[in-house]
Amino acid sequence: MFKLIMITARIGIKYGNPDESNQSFRFMQWLFCRCKGILPILSLITFLFKLESILRILGKGYYFALTILSSNMELFILRHGEADKSSGNGDFARALTVVGTRDITQVAEWLKDLDVKFDVIITSPLKRAHQTASIVAKIFNIENKLMNWHELQPESNRIELYRKLSSQQFRQESTVLIVGHEPYLSSLISEIISEAESSSRIVLKKAGLAKISITSHSAQNMHGELEWLLTPKLMKNISK
Repeated sequence: MFKLIMITARIGIKYGNPDESNQSFRFMQWLFCRCKGILPILSLITFLFKLESILRILGKGYYFALTILSSNMELFILRHGEADKSSGNGDFARALTVVGTRDITQVAEWLKDLDVKFDVIITSPLKRAHQTASIVAKIFNIENKLMNWHELQPESNRIELYRKLSSQQFRQESTVLIVGHEPYLSSLISEIISEAESSSRIVLKKAGLAKISITSHSAQNMHGELEWLLTPKLMKNISK
């Protein structure tokens, strides 16, 4: 930009009125000297605007996938309650037992007593997990905010879960409850709260609950701080 100003001034000297051109050239020199210190900053800002435009085009709305974002998301992770040992229709159709239903009901009521509010509940589509999520959704009166995600099935890829959680569908301040299975959930918690070259050994009991404050996320990973790791028995004792 400043080179163009100087060239314009020189053209004025060559082809315009000499006195006026000299005055213009001196003014341009003064302007250039004053402004050249902020040139790197202006160049960086211009580069960032261009980069954002490119990522919007390439990402088709998912340019968040390429950028690690700061976040205030509260992520609650709930394992389904106790389920039948087997089902004639296979693992997918295993339902909650009476004990499992009771435990999840108590967990949901405990959370409601703490005035926790969920923006969305996301569950594995397997019956025992869906029943767990449905109990919570009913107690919180948010059945319309219950979603089934195949990314929470036991053998699913966590990267796909991160990608969906980092999409524009979720506000950075969202409070999200996810319901799923072991060992998927323990591995998920460990990965989120651990440093790059270390890992934490986490065990999430049936009807157990974890709370993580997400500090940053992208389509490839999430990072956060573990605030809760509770068993149903411990929650029951806390509420007394």
